[in-house]
Amino acid sequence: MNIAVLMTCHNRRGKTLACLESLRQQTPVPGTELTVWLVDDGSTDGTSEAVKTLVPSVQLISGSGSLFWCGGMRVAWQAAAATRPEVYLWLNDDVLLRPGALAMLHAAAQQARSEGRPAQDRLPGGPARPEVALHPAPEAIIVGSCVSTETGELSYGGKRRLGPHPGRIAAIGPGEGLTPCDTFEGNIVWIPAAVYDRVGNLAPFLHAMGDIDYGYRATRAGFRIFIAPGYLGACSTNARGGTWEDPALPRSVRWRKLTGIKGLPPQDWWRFCREHGRMRAPLYFISPYGRVLLGR
Repeated sequence: MNIAVLMTCHNRRGKTLACLESLRQQTPVPGTELTVWLVDDGSTDGTSEAVKTLVPSVQLISGSGSLFWCGGMRVAWQAAAATRPEVYLWLNDDVLLRPGALAMLHAAAQQARSEGRPAQDRLPGGPARPEVALHPAPEAIIVGSCVSTETGELSYGGKRRLGPHPGRIAAIGPGEGLTPCDTFEGNIVWIPAAVYDRVGNLAPFLHAMGDIDYGYRATRAGFRIFIAPGYLGACSTNARGGTWEDPALPRSVRWRKLTGIKGLPPQDWWRFCREHGRMRAPLYFISPYGRVLLGR
């Protein structure tokens, strides 16, 4: 089994190298072969040179500095897809994989494929899962959960959709077995080639929303999504303080952050709401902008 590891980075040499080292230290899974596809999006801190020294086998792709996460991952995926691997593994460059993470992803994928679809289409304590296909594919996306290096609690992983609003989602921690979810954050994600063949690449978002969007699209296409047991990596949590959601900031600063690339740029936010919000898309679209304008 050929596994294409997809990564993108920008001026985080230390974190990128640490992530690659944690991947290199994984216990090999019999019958698998890894190829790392890394987009260095215009780093000026010597990341590319250091990566070539540490892992000469990495397929290094240079970016202009304007790709950001979603664009960089899209370029990496397109390049890797030309080699027709059996599995794609999304890996954020600030994740430190725990020992055995790769083996756990592989085992979880095998278990999901053998078990087929769970009897219920409703997550425990949550609303009915929207747009679930009647004839699901046997392959499943497997999400790896990350623990926060600051708090020791869940930082990134699978998500439950809380209702019709596509942006209202809640984190789901890992259990002892496979845990179903509706979508995911893209820090550690195992995606079979069959998913790519049907769903395609990431949509052309600038930075954020591409991972959540992909989970929704995959579910709609009939693929199941499960969270693997236990924590598979460690990753710092992005704090809300200092972002557009921080009411302590001046309104003008919040607006600039909200409409910036790492916030909810209007073109991307409209694409997301239109794709997954149905008739209520206009209402969902204006909500965060109205919130900031009103100082809430």
